[in-house]
Amino acid sequence: MNILLSVIIVNWNTKELLKRCLKSLDKYLSLDNIPYEIIVVDNASSDSSQEMVKKEFPHVKLIENKDNLGFVKANNQAVKIASGKYFVLLNSDTEMIGAGAREIIDFMHNNKKVAIVSGKVYNPDMTIQPSCRRFPSLWRLYLENTFTLIKHIPTFLYNRYIMKNFDYNSIKKIDWVSGAYMYLPKKLIDKYGLFDEHIFMFYEDTLLCYKFTKLGYDIYFYPSAPIIHYHGYSTKKVRVTSIYNSFKGSVYYASRVYSPKIATWYKNFVISTWKVIYFSFLLLDLFIPWHNFKKKKEQFYYMLQKIYDEKYF
Repeated sequence: MNILLSVIIVNWNTKELLKRCLKSLDKYLSLDNIPYEIIVVDNASSDSSQEMVKKEFPHVKLIENKDNLGFVKANNQAVKIASGKYFVLLNSDTEMIGAGAREIIDFMHNNKKVAIVSGKVYNPDMTIQPSCRRFPSLWRLYLENTFTLIKHIPTFLYNRYIMKNFDYNSIKKIDWVSGAYMYLPKKLIDKYGLFDEHIFMFYEDTLLCYKFTKLGYDIYFYPSAPIIHYHGYSTKKVRVTSIYNSFKGSVYYASRVYSPKIATWYKNFVISTWKVIYFSFLLLDLFIPWHNFKKKKEQFYYMLQKIYDEKYF
């Protein structure tokens, strides 16, 4: 039987959520009558995820990495052995809750200029999780990696960026979609590759969509095959490291979309802002010893300690 869809999941210490994800895929992809395979890449989990997959889902192809290679390299590993005509990249902290994957595949089959499609994504409380974005400006990147780390304050620019008024019940062309849930045709990945391995994680999905847009392809949202995304389950465990990896990804993104010179300017501007924020929290913690001030101070101290040993692009 020819495989139509290869489901690719990268896992790091999300055993119970991964189990739920795999069960939901077997249920709804079977309802869609899709010949499919599932590939799980485990990034050296310590929670018995690998053993669980082997025992409870023997039909799943499991790649067992000895180290945490990151989201990008792990996905690239999987596409090299995937045999489906289409791929769907799916986070391990997701759960499929409805059929409709065949609709998305048929839509891509009938529209050869479509490179990436995402289906509908819900939060655990069944509200819509915004999964479509405009490409970020330098100002958006700066805010995302500085003041938004202290407190998120909704603004006109942010609402525009996340397409707050987007109609998630319609088929629409967009700039980019989250790598937590995206469909892609194998022939394009074979020709152009998947993620840029200069990035460990974060902004790889934005850059991929940007690359295909520049090549003349389209990115679409299609309101079908809904999932629940238990957002950030893995990264919550290593939040400060995740924030720093996000910053690194944004710098590399800026180097590819704008120029290395502009990316260097952006990087230095962010780091200067971190220093101001750090010393502000240092003073606040001296005079007003509040747990939150201390926590923020330590967060920015950690990131400032790492900046001098890193290569960004």
